[in-house]
Amino acid sequence: MQLTILLWWARKELRPLGVDWDEFLDSIHVIARLERGRQTDLFFKKDSQHYQIQHLDRPLLSTLDSKSTLLLYEPCVSKDEIQDCGITDGRVWATVSPLPERYKEFSKASAIKYMECPNEDELLFMASVLDNGLKVDNPLKVLFKRDSVLERIRLFGPFLRPVLPKDEEALQREVVNQKKVLSGMKSEDVLKAWDISENNTTGVPSMSHYILRISPIVDDQSNFGDYILKATSNQVKERLGDLLFKTDVKDLRKQLATYNQNPDKATPAAKGTIPTVLETFFVKHAIQKDDTRWKNWMVATTKFSLGSSTGKWEPFSLNVTEINSSKNPTYADIVAAPGMIFYMNDSIYPFVDYFWYDSVTETVNAGQASKSFSGHPKTVETCQKMLENLQMPPNKKLVINMIPLPSQAAGYLIGTTSKFFSNVGSDAAKIQKICEELEFHVIRMVL
Repeated sequence: MQLTILLWWARKELRPLGVDWDEFLDSIHVIARLERGRQTDLFFKKDSQHYQIQHLDRPLLSTLDSKSTLLLYEPCVSKDEIQDCGITDGRVWATVSPLPERYKEFSKASAIKYMECPNEDELLFMASVLDNGLKVDNPLKVLFKRDSVLERIRLFGPFLRPVLPKDEEALQREVVNQKKVLSGMKSEDVLKAWDISENNTTGVPSMSHYILRISPIVDDQSNFGDYILKATSNQVKERLGDLLFKTDVKDLRKQLATYNQNPDKATPAAKGTIPTVLETFFVKHAIQKDDTRWKNWMVATTKFSLGSSTGKWEPFSLNVTEINSSKNPTYADIVAAPGMIFYMNDSIYPFVDYFWYDSVTETVNAGQASKSFSGHPKTVETCQKMLENLQMPPNKKLVINMIPLPSQAAGYLIGTTSKFFSNVGSDAAKIQKICEELEFHVIRMVL
């Protein structure tokens, strides 16, 4: 319970705008965690007491619907345990999985704040707290070490149950269930998954939380607007990528063209799959044996700042013939392989998807495929980690190529550092410093 309170405290998304944060925090008297094996956990702040309520029937949310109550809810534990009534006064923290009908139950009132699953840093923090709270001889301690936690995030995604398991038996059940689901994934199922919608589920794979998870789309006031379905974990993304590699590049182009023309009409699953489709399309297109494959593709160099800037479009081409799937190539590895495009899906390089060497300009290039109209912001620290792992020689620049859909290219070109970096206000000095080692390009593709 203390972990969820600490996590909630750290989440800016839950802080209401226009009010004093300390005053709001003081106004919360009860924190309730729902759906834990027909059990509701209640934490009363004033008395510092934690109670567990066992119930035979589903708890009525209306009994907890108060401005002084914060509800902590983890869907997909049991979709039948909560009454289908909305929240009008209380606030909800939901780590959501792909169950749209359950998700909608909690979107009936603007008082609700939806959030994604905990991120990597938050899970590591919680694991550290759990580790410190266990006795030395507790067999669970080894599961809460950093490397073990990161491996489970890669395998299962950022879900509390497998990443921070209550016991080893629970973890083994997750392992068995996930293997069963992943082994049944086929390329045909991936293609069908693009058509998943709330009204069309016939003949498509079930939206298992081992494969897909909901990612809420919120506005600047943290109000829920829509959602997409994302691959649950890196392992699923790799599996999805492997299956997409078996898909004809023409089919990938067709899928991207349809989305590019009208993204609003895409289903939640299609929206979540497009980044992987875009990544796969670019790398498969790059190695095609077709001398005209880069016809009308353009690239522009732009110096991004805290303000906006513009660049000039020029012809783009890339001369590679092979894909290298090395997970952690260094600068020297990339320079030594001018005919290869390195395509990774690994947390060691979370800032980009590809590397290649341009022997004409003698520069190492990185590529980041993105479908987002608002950019692909990462922290300065993430970029610094990438440069360190690359083992960049001094006085060398890395060219970062943003590879959006055609309809987004102009928006990236006339953009700000917020297209590439988060926290552009507080980290302005850091961004300016690290940009001395970077050069930004925007590629405008043809579909």
